[in-house]
Amino acid sequence: MGEKYGVDGAWPVFRTELADRPAALVVGDSRGKPFAPDRLPTLRRFLASQYERSAVVDGAVLCVRAD
Repeated sequence: MGEKYGVDGAWPVFRTELADRPAALVVGDSRGKPFAPDRLPTLRRFLASQYERSAVVDGAVLCVRAD
């Protein structure tokens, strides 16, 4: 599991979409699964630079955009 196994070209499209229209809220519900942000460097860096952890609900991490 990881970025190298994604659909060819998916990450550039995803980054462009996030830049054009960033989500107000990101819900991380991987709960330690292989697709967790700590295993996806592009997503991890993006979240760290743009979002703040705001709450945990039933194990899901809620992150809000840091303006």
